[in-house]
Amino acid sequence: MQAERQERDNSWEQQRQELERYRLCERKAKELVAHMEVLSQLDRPGRLSEANRRRLAACGARVEDRRALDSVMEKDVVTNFHVSQVLTLRRELLDTLAGR
Repeated sequence: MQAERQERDNSWEQQRQELERYRLCERKAKELVAHMEVLSQLDRPGRLSEANRRRLAACGARVEDRRALDSVMEKDVVTNFHVSQVLTLRRELLDTLAGR
C-alpha cells in the first residue's frame, strides 16, 4: 500500500515537472516570437555583427548579406540585439525541450 502511494506521488511529481518544463518552453517561444515580430517590422534589417553571423552559420543559416559593419547605425544595433536574443532563446528552447 505504501509502495503504491510512493509510486503515485513520484508519478505526480514527474507530471508536475514535465508541465513546468512545457510552461517554460511556452514562455521562451512567446518571447522568441516577439523578437521575430520586431525584426519582421523593419523595412530593411540592419547589418549583422560578426558574432551574429557566426552564430547564425553555426545554426545552419546562410547569411548572404555582406554589408560591412564599418559604422554602427541605430538599425544595426536594433537588428543585432533582436537577432542575438532570437538565437539565445532558440538555444534555450532546444535545451529545455531536450530536458537539459
